[in-house]
Amino acid sequence: MANQQKENEPAVDVYILLEGIKGPVTEPGHEGWIKGLSAQFGVGLAVGGRNRRYRRNQTPEQLEAERKKKEDEEAEAKAAEERGETEEEAWERKVRSSVNCSSPSVSEITVTKESDAASPVVFHHTVLRKPVRRAVVEVVQRSDKATTRFEMDTVFISGFSLSIGRNNRPQESMSLNFQSITFGVRIGEQATTSGYDLTDEVVSLNGEPSKPFWEKKDGDDNDY
Repeated sequence: MANQQKENEPAVDVYILLEGIKGPVTEPGHEGWIKGLSAQFGVGLAVGGRNRRYRRNQTPEQLEAERKKKEDEEAEAKAAEERGETEEEAWERKVRSSVNCSSPSVSEITVTKESDAASPVVFHHTVLRKPVRRAVVEVVQRSDKATTRFEMDTVFISGFSLSIGRNNRPQESMSLNFQSITFGVRIGEQATTSGYDLTDEVVSLNGEPSKPFWEKKDGDDNDY
């Protein structure tokens, strides 16, 4: 029976911090946080190839634009060769010239939790359209204390829903919409973080800004 109970225990603990909203958690290190049940987050890209084959319905302007683009890429390749371009740089340039890639589509973070004393305040922030200066979602592995952490700035609670069943405690779902996010994982002494500011599209790794791989050129309508 004891083993069965242990098997049914959750493998992780989910904690939610919404600055200015006090939660009921009293566990050391997470006092005043909200206890969560799950968290979901994602990011996506729209990636497509450039098809330069002749198309019957192309206008003269489109054909001229393709011809000019090809000339520019050939000139860029020649200039790169003259300045001693590395193999890696040549590969990156080739990718940029042959692939379309959108800006990242970053989802909101959706968390679920049981109803608690913080629930009416969360609802109040939602209907008042009042932002939270800072929010954190932390997932702690019970076995080895490995931690996955999402830290967000300028956060709106963009969605709040409540589900009530006859035999279960009321459960809630919250959507967190943010201006910037830092995603980090710590396992033992090893820690890695990556950040993204949606307003300026600034990316960082371990606190250091990353050089953009895609750069817009004048007259280029592609969303790089």
